Amino acid sequence: RSREEIIDQIKDKKTAVLGGTERWVRRMRRILPSWSFVSVEDVGIGDYNALERADYIYIYTGALMHKQYYRAMKLIRKSEKMLFYLGSTNVDECLHQFRKDLCR
Repeated sequence: RSREEIIDQIKDKKTAVLGGTERWVRRMRRILPSWSFVSVEDVGIGDYNALERADYIYIYTGALMHKQYYRAMKLIRKSEKMLFYLGSTNVDECLHQFRKDLCR
């Protein structure tokens, strides 16, 4: 499938992604502007509100502070949110994984 087809299938899912460098997060925000992305540099409480509003949460542990991970896991354990892990920051690999996970 083309990148555009995949984006069209997933863009309206209420999703938050935690982790990743600021550069990667900026790139992903341009591709999926309705999703919430929290980079490793984001540490404010407002950033975690995005996790509370999401139905699906992805965590990329390759660029994430322990404090961010534990805070997110505490929120996820209290909720009905679906949790997934990202193993790559390659944009096309991420898009394919998002589609596979969210369009079952």
